Amino acid sequence: MKKEESKVIAQKLQKIPNGTLALKHCRAGGTGTTLFGEQFRAVTAGKGCMEAYETFPGIEVSFNVFLASEVKFRHDAFLQYRRQSPPAL
Repeated sequence: MKKEESKVIAQKLQKIPNGTLALKHCRAGGTGTTLFGEQFRAVTAGKGCMEAYETFPGIEVSFNVFLASEVKFRHDAFLQYRRQSPPAL
């Protein structure tokens, strides 16, 4: 990576403490929850920022910026279902 790119990334992440991955959720029409809720886990030797955008209901795209030698993250599968009424007897 070029030194100029590293400086731009460092400036973007200057307010984020080391060992932290900040998550920003952007949604049309306001803020809301993200699919990366409580089930999302991240470990970093540096810091980073993830911006998640809802493209369609239930579908998100994320843009990630890291300033770290190593980053590990994972999330559980997101399952959403609707309970159906039992059939009438």
